[in-house]
Amino acid sequence: MKLAGCLLLVSGALITVAALALLPGFGVRCGFVAAGICVELLGLGALARGHLIEEQAAGHLRDQSMPPHLASYRSYRA
Repeated sequence: MKLAGCLLLVSGALITVAALALLPGFGVRCGFVAAGICVELLGLGALARGHLIEEQAAGHLRDQSMPPHLASYRSYRA
């Protein structure tokens, strides 16, 4: 999910730059820029969601493997 988010961020930026460089009309240009920004927002959401899902999965596995009295001592390497 993180990879998809990164790809959406890049493609949204490319759509925006291409629209500004290639399209002559103001209305069409604004439409494509808005579409590029929406794609970038989707990418940002996918990236954040992938990060949160990974954190929750790591925390769930870490909490099961550690004794309860050591659960507060989390390692940042895991």
